[in-house]
Amino acid sequence: MQTFFRKIGMITIGIAVSYFTTAQEFRKFSGKTETFIDELTVFMQPNISTQDEAILQAFISVWRIDSLFTVEEQSEIVKISVLLLEKKAKPSPHFSKYLECLTHFKRNNQTVENFHNWIKGINLLAVERKTTLSSLNRVLQFTQQLIDSSFLNKSATVLWKSSNPEYRIKVNETLAVIIGKTTLTCKTRFDSIQILETQGIYFPVENLWKGYDGRITWERAGFNSCLLYTSPSPRDRT
Repeated sequence: MQTFFRKIGMITIGIAVSYFTTAQEFRKFSGKTETFIDELTVFMQPNISTQDEAILQAFISVWRIDSLFTVEEQSEIVKISVLLLEKKAKPSPHFSKYLECLTHFKRNNQTVENFHNWIKGINLLAVERKTTLSSLNRVLQFTQQLIDSSFLNKSATVLWKSSNPEYRIKVNETLAVIIGKTTLTCKTRFDSIQILETQGIYFPVENLWKGYDGRITWERAGFNSCLLYTSPSPRDRT
């Protein structure tokens, strides 16, 4: 009997070691949409947090159960995943935030044009050798906050929000978000400022708002700027 339990224990340990080794040795995605979810699960699993597990399962539901991604979209998602892994992106926070953004686009009724342009922009960043993982993660964080709450910039110390939930995502040389008539509100712990009846373009990579028109109000003198604001020339306004 003791020998039997010893064998069972060895088998259990062997399975655990085998799984851990497989997960640890994961090097790259095959690039095939057919096997992507299984590969992604293996990549994400080691030491996955409860929150990241929920994000993964929500993405799998959108991909596999509800089939909300087209074949072309699936292919682009896999291509970007390959590029992210080549940049040494980690399951958390990089991949979990990427998956969360993809899920939010489909679950929050975003336009097809916005989604496709966003994918194009993320691919552009991932391809660029100079793009750092921290920069990519900042853009992913921005995307989630924009879709969820119309935030342009949110941190522990400052918050910039647009009153207009409508926007268009465009990509030329970089990712840009075009916002029509809106009120921009910035809040810090002690100060608050509003730019009324403005419109413009926000560049998440540069954390730059190119706006025109508008009136500025603030609660206290000496307000420290928390978002660079510029007025573009007429040719930049379209």
